[in-house]
Amino acid sequence: MRGRKPSVPHQVIIDAVILFKDRVIATDNDGVKHVVVGTNDVWMDISMHLNGRISKNALHLFVHNGRHGVKEALGLLPAIVQENTNQMKKPDELYCQTDSVTILIFCQKKNISFQFTFSPSEWQQIQPQEVIYKASDKNRPMRSCRSYYVLPKGSWTPLLAEHFWEHTNLPCCISFKRAKVFTEGNVYICVIGRCSICCSHFKGFVKEKPSGNSSSEVGHLIEVQLCDITQVLIYKDLTYELRGVVNYRRGNSKLRTSVGHYNAYCKRSGKQWELIDDLKKKAVSSKENTKVICEFVIYSI
Repeated sequence: MRGRKPSVPHQVIIDAVILFKDRVIATDNDGVKHVVVGTNDVWMDISMHLNGRISKNALHLFVHNGRHGVKEALGLLPAIVQENTNQMKKPDELYCQTDSVTILIFCQKKNISFQFTFSPSEWQQIQPQEVIYKASDKNRPMRSCRSYYVLPKGSWTPLLAEHFWEHTNLPCCISFKRAKVFTEGNVYICVIGRCSICCSHFKGFVKEKPSGNSSSEVGHLIEVQLCDITQVLIYKDLTYELRGVVNYRRGNSKLRTSVGHYNAYCKRSGKQWELIDDLKKKAVSSKENTKVICEFVIYSI
């Protein structure tokens, strides 16, 4: 059984992406090349080049997931070849060949846990939407319709991929298989994905539904270890180093106007941190594995 014919042939998409190759590929400080994030203007330019027949989000997903050999065409991946050998391969080994040089890649099985926060505008873009459909259950003739919640198509996958890259810098091409929304229970959203290169599995959760209050004064904060916060940021060829973290101790309400007080974790030198609390008379030494709730993260040159 064959699927429907794509609106734009795959080779046409690949040829268009190659025309914008210099803008599609970025190089980090370590010299590693990667596909630019989904919010980059180049995806809209490619979409316009194709007369809008494919959206910018679909283009980013096509390239980010390496579909139909587009990453090989861009030179981001070597061609994987099969080798005839009597030697037993370990299950976590992969051989690939480029320019007559054989490369042995070890895919170490390791669980990586990390957290990230969506901005209010990002959450508005990907928050679950209710879908209502007609029910045809003969055992329940009085029930004419049912409803369920889904993440909006074409918006949540590029955003998750962008956050994944920003937090891990891993060259994985995560293909997000499904996202399920639970209106009841201990988990609000569960996302399942898989890397098309190393076959690693991705599983993400949104544990609680954010407050329904649309006020800009409401924020969703996460707790992280000080050592897990990005130490250096580079913007327009300028290097900014992490100096401290500020959070606000609230009462029961999540509004920033609630009664509470501020405290800050300041980075002195190396891995030395100090807690400065306006309720304490002097600074208190803190360890780098201390968990803090980040509201403001401060960097300076």
